[in-house]
Amino acid sequence: TCALPIYPGALDVSGRTDGTLTLVNNQTLRGDNGSYVRGNVVASSGTMITPGGPTNIQYMSISNNLTLQSGSTVAMDVSLDGGATNDLIRVVGAMNYGNATLQITNIGATALTNGASFKLFNNGSFSGNFATISGSPGAGLSWTFNPTNGIATVLGTLPTNPPPISFTVSGGQLTLSWPTAYLTYVLQSQTNSLNLGLSTNWVDVSGSGSSTQSVININSANPTVFFRLRKP
Repeated sequence: TCALPIYPGALDVSGRTDGTLTLVNNQTLRGDNGSYVRGNVVASSGTMITPGGPTNIQYMSISNNLTLQSGSTVAMDVSLDGGATNDLIRVVGAMNYGNATLQITNIGATALTNGASFKLFNNGSFSGNFATISGSPGAGLSWTFNPTNGIATVLGTLPTNPPPISFTVSGGQLTLSWPTAYLTYVLQSQTNSLNLGLSTNWVDVSGSGSSTQSVININSANPTVFFRLRKP
């Protein structure tokens, strides 16, 4: 059994057979500034990871991999007082978001605004995404999270007018981009024969709903390819 740190310090599980700290139901792993776990961490259902606990902007580190499982929660604090600050979890290895819940709390006196962003995770690589983001950023606002860079962003009401898409072509790649106001809109594509042209066989481009840009490898064997953005 390993005691979980409450104050800054190190928890070394690298000597275990599996080199892993596995949190079990109702356990919370809290790391204050400078705290780190040497080894892997697995957060199973019913557990929580939080830097600094409630009402503190803190950071913690994990030397290897962090695996979140469905039903687990990561609780993070943010603030715009004196500029954007937030809790941070640094993962040297791979981060698996595992359909867990991301809980975000504004602990500052300053109200959150549309477009405010907070880098909550810094990891070597990632897989998956959070299934749910809990904690309202304010009336008429919502959260979106980009697993590719670990950034949570406050969104206002999504525009309903048709989104403009700009493009560039370079080195056999097509880069499509659209304004940040349309973040969470999903890019769709369809590929058809020349005699068919545009049809109804739209498919979502993976990962496009958490970004405002998509890079497409051009395949000259495709007769016709169409793109559009759909409102989520």
